[in-house]
Amino acid sequence: MSAERYLTYLPDSMAELKEFQTLGAVEGEILAEEEAAKEEMIRNQWIVSADRKGLTRFAAMMGLESRGKETEELRAEVLYRWNFRSPYPFFTLLDWLDGFCGADGYTAEVIREEYRLVVLLEVHNKEKRRFWKSTCEG
Repeated sequence: MSAERYLTYLPDSMAELKEFQTLGAVEGEILAEEEAAKEEMIRNQWIVSADRKGLTRFAAMMGLESRGKETEELRAEVLYRWNFRSPYPFFTLLDWLDGFCGADGYTAEVIREEYRLVVLLEVHNKEKRRFWKSTCEG
C-alpha cells in the first residue's frame, strides 16, 4: 500500500498537508509489510505452497528432521507423511465419545470385514438429548 492510497481516504484539504503526506508514506510502508506477512501466512497454511519456514514448521509437528534437506525434498517428505496417516483414528473417536456420552453412554464396534463402524449412542439425560437433536436437525 502506498502513500497515495492512504491519502485517498483523507479530505483534499488534509491530503495536501506535508505532515499527512509523510504520515501516508510511513503508514504505507507498514501496511505493505503487513500485507506481505499476511500473504506469507496464507501460503504457509498449505504444504504445496509453503516456503522453507512453513515446511520446517510442518516437519517439526510431524517429528521429521528438516536440517540438511533441500526445500523440495522436505516438501515431498512432509506430503508423503501427511497423506499416509489416518486422519481420524478409532481411538480418537472413542476419546470424543467418552467426553460427550460418558464411558458407559455408547458402544462402538469396528467390523473390518465389511469396512464398517457401528456406533450406538445411549443418551441418558435431557441436556444431551436436546443437544443431539439440535445437531442432527440443523
